[in-house]
Amino acid sequence: MTAPFHDLQGKSVFITRGGSGIGAALTDGFLAQGANVACVGRSDASALVQQVARKHATPPLFLLGDISDTARLTETVAEVATNGGITALCRAPDREFGPDDIRDDVLAPGWVLTENQLGKGATPDVLPAHLATRDIVEAVLFLASGCCRMMTVQCMAIGGGVVATG
Repeated sequence: MTAPFHDLQGKSVFITRGGSGIGAALTDGFLAQGANVACVGRSDASALVQQVARKHATPPLFLLGDISDTARLTETVAEVATNGGITALCRAPDREFGPDDIRDDVLAPGWVLTENQLGKGATPDVLPAHLATRDIVEAVLFLASGCCRMMTVQCMAIGGGVVATG
């Protein structure tokens, strides 16, 4: 069971690749906390939107698109950075947006056993312990909550002893 982070109620969240795998779990996790969620993904996520709409008071706003398509991305959100170089990219926005309570932290997940991974032939016995999407969701909810309001420009490794940052 995920801890309640009451200060996430009514907050706005933008999730990249929010229609499947870890992104879908994050979408569900933030909706469960009462946040307003917008997410972008490359594949139709109608089924996810319907599923979480039945569970939560507010469905997510799903935007079909690829975040590497900068024209489409500009239509949906002002600033987003993803994947390579993310930690370095957090430093400048943190100084600019920090006074507005917009924090920039990075999550470095290890290998997460998702439905997509299972569909590609991965099996739970590959590692003695594996991460589940829940492990990622709980860490991200913590980072987004007021519990770490003064924590900025940090990289949190979630790897079960397999992943480290440096």
